[in-house]
This record gives sequence, structure tokens and C-alpha cells, in this order.
Amino acid sequence: MGTLTVLPKGIDRYQADQGLIASGSISFANADDLTVEKKTSAISIPSGLDLHPDSLYLIAIDKPQEDTAGDLTVNIYNVIKVDETNSRDVLLTTFTVEKITGARTCASHLLQGLFVGEGQIKIGMKFAADSGAITVYYKLFRI
Repeated sequence: MGTLTVLPKGIDRYQADQGLIASGSISFANADDLTVEKKTSAISIPSGLDLHPDSLYLIAIDKPQEDTAGDLTVNIYNVIKVDETNSRDVLLTTFTVEKITGARTCASHLLQGLFVGEGQIKIGMKFAADSGAITVYYKLFRI
């Protein structure tokens, strides 16, 4: 992870991008149907990172200006072997990043319960309506 900075009042905080677990994007091409969910590949716990079941995470989403695609739905999945053989994407939570006409939209959400099961998660996204090519960026932090 990184070193903590001790503030004068004894409050610890991370420096920029410390605690970063993953960052990336989901791209929708012109030929894609934006109303059909696209998922990331499995995101694993970084090696050497000790995670507690009560750990808090923050996901930051950057949705570009796009007035015709509407709201963005984000789904977070834990990858779990429910039958001890086949891994399944088990929905943990879902949230919406609302469209703001004429502006890009950035949103963040606190999460808990990530990496249960096989120690992997997936992030899925879809829009309310079909439109042109769009790339949505994300960063996932342990806080």
C-alpha cells in the first residue's frame, strides 16, 4: 500500500492513489447495444494486500458527457464458486450514475463485502438507452 501521512491533529490519511486496487475502463463501441451489460474481466486482490471482511472500498466512476445514452447502471459482483466447481458472478450491489445533460458525470460509492468467495470481483455497466461509442472509467480503492 503506501505510507500514511500523520496530520498535526493525529489524523491519518493516504496520499493520492494509495490504496488503489484497480483502475480501468469499459468501452462501448458504435456497434454495441449500450443497454446490454458489459463486464470487466475478474479483478483479483493485489498480492500482499491483507483484506478484512469489514474493509471499506470506494469506487469512483467517470462517465463522459453523452446526452442520449441516459443513466448509467453499475453492478458489482463477487466471483464465487457456489457449487465448488463453477465460478459465478454473484451480484453484490448496484447503483446508478444519473445523466446530467451537457456535462460529464463523476460519482463515487462506498462498498463493503468485496472479494468474498474466490477473492475476485467484476464490475458491470450498462446504459438506459442505446447511443454511440462511450468509454466509462473507474478506480477502485481500499479505504
